[in-house]
Amino acid sequence: MALLGCLCAGAEALAAGAADPGAFGTYRLGGRGRVNARPLPAQEQELHADAVLSAGAGQGQVRLHLVGEGLACDLHGTLAPDGALDLAPGQRCAADLRSEEVEGRVEAQLLSGSGRVRDEAMTLELAFALSGAVRVRSGGALDALSSILPVPGAGGEPVPVRGEARGRAEGRRDRSRAAE
Repeated sequence: MALLGCLCAGAEALAAGAADPGAFGTYRLGGRGRVNARPLPAQEQELHADAVLSAGAGQGQVRLHLVGEGLACDLHGTLAPDGALDLAPGQRCAADLRSEEVEGRVEAQLLSGSGRVRDEAMTLELAFALSGAVRVRSGGALDALSSILPVPGAGGEPVPVRGEARGRAEGRRDRSRAAE
């Protein structure tokens, strides 16, 4: 009889919009993204990130911790019983950029975020407004129609950047001990 009570309580929680705790865990994501942050040239790139989905503060609420590509971000949203993930716009994250080409700090403000968590898989679609400053490493130049043009800020003072980043990624849940 106690088992039946537990099953009924679980069904009531799902009917009331509670996030499915079976969806919580670490997901290894891969996908494609596009960054357009002026004055730097727009670029498409491959994305790799880990997403840790856990319970949020209230019923149906979740916390999504994203780590990858210089970004460490905690986003909050809702997970519907059918697996639809909705992230509230306006949330902010900081990205520390350190590559051969640039270094700096950029703030990313979530414009839109949605996805799906179902059958041990996650898909995410995110769009961020970007603002910050980066320094282009020495020797920065662009080849524009066979003319070599110096990039503003190359090796000197940080250059303000503003723009947008959009990406789509998907992946499977990692049940290995490394994901704990």
